[in-house]
Amino acid sequence: MKEQKPIDPQFQIQLEAEFEKLTSLPSDCWQTELEKRTDLTEKVKSALLELLKAHDTMPIRFMDSEVIREMYDQTNLKSDEDVASTSPPSFENGTLIGSYRLETEIGQGGFGVVWLAKQVEPYEREVAIKILKLGMDSRAILKRFKVEQQILAMMDHPNIARLIESGTTRTGQPFFVMELARGLPITKYCDEKCLDIPSRLNLFIDVCFAVNHAHQKGAIHCDLKPSNILVVNTAKGPLAKVIDFGISQVIQTPKFLLTQVVTAEGQILGTPDYMAPEQFYSDKATDTLSDIYSLGAILYELLIGKPPCCSEESKYPSQERIRRGERDLQTPSEAFKNYQAADRIAIARARNSRTQEIQRRISKDLEAIPMKALRNNPTERYSTVIGLLNDIRRSMSNLPIEARSQSKLYSFQKFFRRNRVAVLAASIIVFSVFVSALFSSHQASLAQNARIKERELRLHADKLSDLAKESESLAIQEQMDAQERAYLADMQLTAKSLEEGNLRESRRLLNQYSKGSSNRDLRGWEWR
Repeated sequence: MKEQKPIDPQFQIQLEAEFEKLTSLPSDCWQTELEKRTDLTEKVKSALLELLKAHDTMPIRFMDSEVIREMYDQTNLKSDEDVASTSPPSFENGTLIGSYRLETEIGQGGFGVVWLAKQVEPYEREVAIKILKLGMDSRAILKRFKVEQQILAMMDHPNIARLIESGTTRTGQPFFVMELARGLPITKYCDEKCLDIPSRLNLFIDVCFAVNHAHQKGAIHCDLKPSNILVVNTAKGPLAKVIDFGISQVIQTPKFLLTQVVTAEGQILGTPDYMAPEQFYSDKATDTLSDIYSLGAILYELLIGKPPCCSEESKYPSQERIRRGERDLQTPSEAFKNYQAADRIAIARARNSRTQEIQRRISKDLEAIPMKALRNNPTERYSTVIGLLNDIRRSMSNLPIEARSQSKLYSFQKFFRRNRVAVLAASIIVFSVFVSALFSSHQASLAQNARIKERELRLHADKLSDLAKESESLAIQEQMDAQERAYLADMQLTAKSLEEGNLRESRRLLNQYSKGSSNRDLRGWEWR
């Protein structure tokens, strides 16, 4: 391979200045504008066309001077021999790299190839080997490869595929050996096993622990997506493994930090459906909050089967959303409701549930968690992965979550759902006590009224008795008065009879009032 010539500084300055002018014009004017520019050499025009072609397929404002320099370096200054040498090496099954025998190619990315291999000494085991493609030895690519090794070397977590060793092949290609994660992407595994939502959340919690571990070690993954989270079956059950730290960054470590969002070949670094908005801009810092956005997108898909920015109209749906000024995504419940009926049924079956149950389960609390993680403004997301993880756990335990406002009514609702049986039992007891108290109060009131009525009747009876006695006394008095009047009248008649000499009549009248008669003794002084 021939050595590359250094870029002429004046040429670089001119290239950047002209590129800046052209990108301020509509893309359909670029060709016409270049044809008009007689002051530009064919070399400059050719380089600008290559840059503009890549820029037109990428999100806005992705080209900084470092990217322009890198792209020009790789597309215009390599010789024919250099370009020919960039094809992948013809590794075959059985090729030995150190103590590892290549067996099957697992996957291939823009810069590296991953093989399933078997370690032959000092003991046998299956591993994964990532080998940098021949020709992919630019400073930026080597830096990324070195970052991935450095980050894997820092990791010590059961949910992260660990680094075993690293080295260089006989052809000078860097490689490193990793723990083999023989599993399925988390979304595919959950669907094939028909895991319900709580089981999916438990797997996702393991992923959160792994990403939090990476953040504590000072690493940002930058490409979290379902295919980079493999679920393997173990004796203790399914285990999620985070893999592929290929475009990761080391926090606050300039010698490892990468700021490009695209490669010189025009390949975007990341997966648009799961990338945070700030990852589309080379002039915006990428930090742990970008990983939190990606986790929110994965959780969104685990709940309803599709990522939040899934779109067939745009290659960069989340970037298009920002371009259109859309601040908010559809909530999972809204998106699920808008799916075709057949899709809703299939998604519900993959979650061992019914569509109505899915709709009920994801509404309010559970959907508020990914929506907070997916905020456009990084400062409005969860500040740490632990915050996201804790909200999931609190939601599963019917506790109030950070993603929702903490009103007293909301807190009571969560308390009721968390202690439904106890609250219902207490409510029944309180209701019974209330009814008993109400009944007792009613009975006491009836008894009191009866006592009052009885007292009134007794008073009335006493009054009647007094009246009767009074009437009786009056009757007796009247009778006595009548007897006295009759006595006086008889005495007058007796006196008259005596005057007339009628002794018989006088005796008869007097005998009525003698001691032996039945009349009251009314005799007075006149009998003396």
